[in-house]
Amino acid sequence: MTCRELRILVILGAAALTARADLYLLAASPNLKGLGSPYGASLIYVDSQGVVSEAREVAPATPGVFWIGVSYEERKAVVVTDSLTPPLQLPKMIVVDFDKGDVVKTCEFNAWAENRLDTWLAVQPGMGLSLEWGTGSYDSANKVNVTLGGALVDPSVSCEKSMWTPQAEDARYLVASGWAGGAGGVSNDSGPHALVNMKTADGSVDLWLGYLVHLGYRIPLNLRKGREYSSALMANNRDVFCISLNGGLVYFRKSDQTWHEWKISSRLPQGVRSFGKYLAGTEVDSAASSAGRDEWRKLDSKTGPATAIATEFRLFRGDYSSTTRTARRSFPSGRAKATARSY
Repeated sequence: MTCRELRILVILGAAALTARADLYLLAASPNLKGLGSPYGASLIYVDSQGVVSEAREVAPATPGVFWIGVSYEERKAVVVTDSLTPPLQLPKMIVVDFDKGDVVKTCEFNAWAENRLDTWLAVQPGMGLSLEWGTGSYDSANKVNVTLGGALVDPSVSCEKSMWTPQAEDARYLVASGWAGGAGGVSNDSGPHALVNMKTADGSVDLWLGYLVHLGYRIPLNLRKGREYSSALMANNRDVFCISLNGGLVYFRKSDQTWHEWKISSRLPQGVRSFGKYLAGTEVDSAASSAGRDEWRKLDSKTGPATAIATEFRLFRGDYSSTTRTARRSFPSGRAKATARSY
C-alpha cells in the first residue's frame, strides 16, 4: 500500500451527480502508478434522510480505476480502467452522466497504460467532449515520439465511431477541473505537463506532447518572474485558466481577459479545483491536529485505501498532523471568501 502513489477522488473533489433531486457521489481511487492493489468505482446514493448506500458499481476492482476526468460544463465524469499488472485487459472508458446519475457509455480502447504518457479531456469544436491520451516510444536517437488517440464521450455515438486521432494542436482545447483530495493535492485530471516557455520570454504557457503546443495564454512578467521553472496546470474551463508557479497560484479570468494572483497561506504547496464560478483551494496548518482523525477509516474499502494510510503517505508524512481550511474565489467579482471546515 505504502509503495504506490495514492490518488483519491471521492466527489468532493470530483462531482456531485444530481438526478430527480437525488444526490449521488462517485467514489474511486485512481491508480496512476499501477502499483499495489487497484480499487473499483461506485456510485453512492444519499437519500433525503442522509442514509448512504451503493447505487451501482461503475468499475470493478480488476483491473481497477486508472484515471478520472470531470467536466462540470458538459456534466460528465469519465472513468478509465487499466492496470500494469496481470490479468491485463484492454482499457475502458466509462462515462457517468451527472443528470441521469448513471453510466451512459462504456467503450474499450487500445492504448495500454505502460505506454500511455498522459490522459485528459478536451471539448473539441464540432465534436464535443473527448477523452484523449498520448502514448510514447523512443526512436534510435532516444527521442520520444508521441502518438495521440481519442474517444468521443457522447453516448449517442457508437464505440466504433467514437475513436479518432487528434492532432497535437487539438490539446489546446483541454479542460481540467484540477486537483482534489485531502489537502487538495491527491488526484488530478490536468493532463499533459504545462510549462512556461523560457525560450520565448513572453510568458507563453505550453503543453509538452513530444514537442511544445501553445495554449494561447501569456503570463505577465510581474506574476511569473523567478517562478517559471516549476509549474503545474490546475484548472481550465470556459471561465478560468489557473496554473501553479513554484507553488504560487495565478489565474486568467476569461470574462475580462485579466490575470490575477491568488495567495493561499499554507506551509505546503496547495492544489486547486474548479467548481463552476469558483476556484477551491486548501490551507494546511501543521501546528494543529485534524479534528475527527480518530474516525478516519483504518481499513481498505472497495473503492479506496484506508484514510489514515492515504493521507500520511501522500500528504501528512510520519506523525505530521494538519488542519485543513477551504477557501474559494469568485471569477466575476475577484473577491475571496473563506469558510472553515475540519475533517
